[in-house]
Amino acid sequence: METKKIGNFEIGEKQLKQFMSRLPQDQQAYAETNEQFRKGIETRLEEIALFAAYGEEMGLEEREEIQEALAASRRDYISQLAMSELLKDITADDAEAEAFYEEHKSDFTVPATAVASHILVDDEAKAAEVKAQIEAGEVEFAAAAEANSSCPSKAQGGSLGQFQKGQMVKEFDEAVFAAKAGDLLGPVQTQFGYHIIKVDAVNEGMTQTYEEAKEQVKQLVIYNKQSEVYDAKLAELKSKYL
Repeated sequence: METKKIGNFEIGEKQLKQFMSRLPQDQQAYAETNEQFRKGIETRLEEIALFAAYGEEMGLEEREEIQEALAASRRDYISQLAMSELLKDITADDAEAEAFYEEHKSDFTVPATAVASHILVDDEAKAAEVKAQIEAGEVEFAAAAEANSSCPSKAQGGSLGQFQKGQMVKEFDEAVFAAKAGDLLGPVQTQFGYHIIKVDAVNEGMTQTYEEAKEQVKQLVIYNKQSEVYDAKLAELKSKYL
C-alpha cells in the first residue's frame, strides 16, 4: 500500500497490517490471497483516516471520552506488550515434553467412534418386520427409514453420522460398539422405542504415542510454564502496587 498523509495521520503498509491484525482470522487469511478484498480493506482504512482528520478539525480529540479511550488503549497495549516480554522466551525441550506425556498419558486418548444409521419405531413387531424387509432386499435401509422411522434422522435416511462411545443411550451404544461395520442390528429396545441399526463403521479408541502427540504436548508444557511465571509475576505486582 502506498503511504499517504491524511491530516495528521499517516497510512501505509505498516498501518494496514496493524488494521488487518484486528480483523477475524478468516478475513486476515482471505486478504492474503484475494487482491480485491485487500483493496477494500485499504479503502476502509483510508475512509477511517479521512473521518479522523475531519474529527480533529472539529476538535473532537479534546473531548473527555476520547482522552479516556486513549488512556485505556495505552494501558491495554502496554499491558499486552509487558506480558509478551515476560513469556516470550519460555520453551519446552523434548525431555520435559516426554516426561509430561508419561505423567498424563490418559489425556491423549482418542475415543472410540462409530458411524451408524437407525430406524426408530414404537412397536417391536413392526421393527422386526422392517428389519426382515431390509434383509430380504425388499427395501433399501434409507428408504425404510424415511417411510417408517419416528426420528428426525429419517430425512437423512436414518443417518446419525459419527458419534463417540458413550454419547448415545446405553443400550444403543452397547449394541453398536459390540458390532462391526456392515452389521444390521435389532430390534434394540431403548427408552425411545425399538431401533433397527445399520453399522457403517466402528473405530476403536486408542492412546496416541508420544511422537503422535509431541507438538500438542510441547504446547501444553509451554502453557503450564507460562501460567506459573504469569501467576508468580502477578503476585509480585499485587504486592508492589496494590
